[in-house]
Amino acid sequence: MRRRHRGGAWAVLPFFLAVLAACTDPVRQNLDETRAKLDALQELVSSINRDLSSLQTIVSELDDSHSVHAVSPVEGVGYDLSFKDGKVVRITFGKDGTDGRVLPLGVLQDENGVYCWTVDGEFLLDEAGNKVQAGATQGVDGVVPQLKTEEGSWWISLDGGASFEPLATCEEMDGYTVFKSVDAVSDPEKVLLTLSDGTVMELPRYVPVYLSFGEPQLRRMIAPGERLPVEYLLKGSAAANAVVTAGTDGTYISEIERWDNASGLVWVTAPGEFVDGYILLNAFADGYSTVQVVSFTRREILFPDGDAVAFTSEGGERKVACTANFPYRVAVDDAFRSWLRVQQDEDGSIVITTSPYYEETAREGKVLVLPEDNPSYACAVLTVRQTSPFEE
Repeated sequence: MRRRHRGGAWAVLPFFLAVLAACTDPVRQNLDETRAKLDALQELVSSINRDLSSLQTIVSELDDSHSVHAVSPVEGVGYDLSFKDGKVVRITFGKDGTDGRVLPLGVLQDENGVYCWTVDGEFLLDEAGNKVQAGATQGVDGVVPQLKTEEGSWWISLDGGASFEPLATCEEMDGYTVFKSVDAVSDPEKVLLTLSDGTVMELPRYVPVYLSFGEPQLRRMIAPGERLPVEYLLKGSAAANAVVTAGTDGTYISEIERWDNASGLVWVTAPGEFVDGYILLNAFADGYSTVQVVSFTRREILFPDGDAVAFTSEGGERKVACTANFPYRVAVDDAFRSWLRVQQDEDGSIVITTSPYYEETAREGKVLVLPEDNPSYACAVLTVRQTSPFEE
């Protein structure tokens, strides 16, 4: 009995399956690529919407006068901005943390200083023709727009995604970014945030209060019993709220005269029996404090030929030798200026000039030596006596 051979039909089956696989692989590959592009596009749109929300939060923080407390880099992504009220806002720089294409949507301050949304640099208007505010000011709530891409264009929603309107065309659905860069270095009191369209936002930085006398450690000259003003300046974000106090080593007296929220004087009085000393000036605000020290040494001024100068009735000019360890100027009281003049010579001496005198009795005047840092205080006095012609 002959057996029927069936192997021929089954032998060609792998061939047809191979042909079928070869036909379906490109289709599957195209589908996979399309799906990957759609997923990437969706992630891009989601990232942009997150950044738009971050931008709106930043504007709201500015509206509430909240300053940036810290700027923390996030490797490969961007930065975290920490505000003084505790909010943390993350900003990213496009694909893989790098600059991307310019997004048509941005923010800009209007003529009233209110941040509003813009499209290609022009203010975005709502259906009533009003500018769409980014922050909540003047009783108007800020809007967080939402974007989507469709048919090669950006579409925008101003009602939380309930409806969309066409916004602008886009070259390719890839690489767009809201933020371009953050500069937290060039200005110690500001963080400069640059948007992808080139708009630069200046975010005030929180700077703890600190004191300035012009030098970190200040050394001043003072005379026994002298009352000397020391000017101070408060700097930093919290300067207006700072409490300022002064203390001494126990031998000096200090009094604070505050001019305004950021500046004032410390009046320091030296003891009558002179000793070197110091004062401490402290400013405290928002949990931060700063202390500056001002130390004092004695003013030294010497007239080798004495502090009394005599003139005949004819008048004339006299030089008085003077040495001092501090800058000073000389002056004559108004009561003596009709006949007594004074100036400083290049060699440091004091030049005194008197006019001729014809009265019956001698006259006397005073030349004052005034420290440049305390011109209302006479640290030394030269007595000028001019005789009468009747006494000669």
